[in-house]
Amino acid sequence: MGESLDELQERERQRLERYNAMLEVEKNMNRREITFNTDNYVVMANNMVLHSASNLSLNELKLLRLIIMQSRKGDKELFEFDLAAKDLCKLLDIKNKDMYKRLDTMTTHIMQEVVRIGDDSKQEWKKFHWVDVCEYRKGVITIKLSEQLKPYLLGLQNCFTRYQLSEIISLKSIYAIRIYEILNGYMNENNLPYADNAVEISVSMETLRKATDTEKKFERPYDFKKKVLDIALKEINEKSKYHISVKEYRRGHSVAGYEFLIESQAGYWHRMNGQQDEKEKQLDGQMNLMDYQTSDNKFAITKG
Repeated sequence: MGESLDELQERERQRLERYNAMLEVEKNMNRREITFNTDNYVVMANNMVLHSASNLSLNELKLLRLIIMQSRKGDKELFEFDLAAKDLCKLLDIKNKDMYKRLDTMTTHIMQEVVRIGDDSKQEWKKFHWVDVCEYRKGVITIKLSEQLKPYLLGLQNCFTRYQLSEIISLKSIYAIRIYEILNGYMNENNLPYADNAVEISVSMETLRKATDTEKKFERPYDFKKKVLDIALKEINEKSKYHISVKEYRRGHSVAGYEFLIESQAGYWHRMNGQQDEKEKQLDGQMNLMDYQTSDNKFAITKG
């Protein structure tokens, strides 16, 4: 004798319950609660991604770096990350009354932003979006980075930028963050600035303009330096663990890029307040280490 209609419906209901339970388990396996521990976790990504052109706002950039920071050594997949909206707003200094509207606008823009990686000299490029999914529900935001980012975030062996998120959270200038990331990308464990060692890095104008989204802004080198570099370095020197000086280098009559001299704050303080003659004390610190480097002191400069 066959099953009754009620029995068939009950069997189907149970099957659906098991199926939904399996989906929930699988979903949770690919989901993590976000950590706001900005001291012990690091932002690590391929240089081509972090240095790509971007017109994200200050808080959009920080949110994206917070999500990138969640990937851990050994991860094979990109996870969905849940973060409490109130905790995020506290980190980004967003007032609670503006929370929903601001987060809605920020996540929309992040989803629309295109990552472009390429070599224009070879007429080759690849484009994709930063994020596949953003969801807001019951005070929790869920964000899933694009699967296209996997090779640029996971299992990295070389050509990547690595720094603690806490190093940029206090920065209020988007230019300061982008310059800080570029310079970190040129450094590695073998050429970091210490108390007795500085690092010299040359960066082309093209690279700087692309990363700071100023390819069509501040076209005169004087304006670029005054409104981008000087503002960025002033804040970096005040708030970060580095002190950075800069001078331009030229190709013919044109400014081709800038040379950055990166010192630890301890090294800079020692150099500026140590045993110096009166002439040295009057110097303003811009590239002074080049002059200060003599056989009588212990400072060294490493080329980045």
